[in-house]
Amino acid sequence: MFFYRCLFLKYHLIVVIKVLIERLFSTNQKKIWKLAEMDADHVAAWSKGGATDAKNCQMLCKTHNRAKGNR
Repeated sequence: MFFYRCLFLKYHLIVVIKVLIERLFSTNQKKIWKLAEMDADHVAAWSKGGATDAKNCQMLCKTHNRAKGNR
């Protein structure tokens, strides 16, 4: 159980770091999204075999993430 908790925390730490980097280097300079306004998204949909790792992760605002669906 401890092992899975560590993996879970490691994954979320990676997501938070990606958010911070994207905020610093974002092309959308007009809006700084709060973490609560964003969702972690699988670039390649999880339902279609996309991996749950940092390489397949992007942060999207909740509206765009939900509009994307499993594409």
